Amino acid sequence: MAQFKQFDTVRLLQAHEGPGNYSQGVVHAVPAGTEGTVLEVFGRNEAFEVEFIISRPEFHGDEVAHPGTYHVVTLTPDHIAPA
Repeated sequence: MAQFKQFDTVRLLQAHEGPGNYSQGVVHAVPAGTEGTVLEVFGRNEAFEVEFIISRPEFHGDEVAHPGTYHVVTLTPDHIAPA
């Protein structure tokens, strides 16, 4: 079983499409191979909350023009691997 800890960088093994944990129903498609960050580990590495960056924040000087888009999902160990 995969052993990851909080803030590890992981790679998605298969494409994931669906709403995120905090997206209020917004659906994103995340392709296989996308790297993300482990935010939370559940149980004894039974599941992981992983954040993927869909679009990076944009800045104009010191101003935030767009905050970026993030997709947070709960995945099981068979969906991710070390990056």
